[in-house]
Amino acid sequence: MDVYGKRIFINELALILTDNTMEQIDIIKQIEEFYNSAWDKLIITGSIIFAVFGIIIPFVFQFMQNRILRLQEKEIRINTQEQLEQLKLELQQEIRKEYQEEIKKITEEFDKKSQGLKGMGLHLQGNSHLQAKKYKNATYDFLYAFKLYLIGEDFKNLSTIADLLLKSCFPNITKEDLIDIFQKTDMTIEDYFNQLKEIDKNKHSQTIILDLKYNADKLKIK
Repeated sequence: MDVYGKRIFINELALILTDNTMEQIDIIKQIEEFYNSAWDKLIITGSIIFAVFGIIIPFVFQFMQNRILRLQEKEIRINTQEQLEQLKLELQQEIRKEYQEEIKKITEEFDKKSQGLKGMGLHLQGNSHLQAKKYKNATYDFLYAFKLYLIGEDFKNLSTIADLLLKSCFPNITKEDLIDIFQKTDMTIEDYFNQLKEIDKNKHSQTIILDLKYNADKLKIK
């Protein structure tokens, strides 16, 4: 091979080597770009994952926890309010019941005292009739004064009335007089004494009532 041929061979070989080198450089660049792109994507993905698990999820968890706590507090307040309202209602009902019971007691006591005062009026009127020897009128007054004293639980005056009937009135009237006294009020002797027994629920005056009835039944007949 002459000198010219050698030079041509060398130039062709250099050209081939240059082409291979350029191709290798392109491959290296592509590989480098791939890794750079992959690394960038890895960083971005890692950042997103960190943001999700490190910031967003704790924030969401905290938000849900606060929401649950607020709901629980609201439920507690509602329950407490309901309990307070229930206690308030029960207290009002208890006070109303006690008030009504107290009013009932006062009313009953007033009625008793009122009946006792009416009995006292008849008692005084009967005394006047007795002094005037109007025994039938006195008997009428004393019998109804006895009933009113029994309602009013004035047992002291009731005992006094019983003595006046037994010792001063009954010896001076007849059975017909007594029947006539009760007929004026559309009542029989039996009705009157049954009423006395019903009024005397605690049986404080049963002995006196029975004694009066016994002597009333024994009154003389015309």
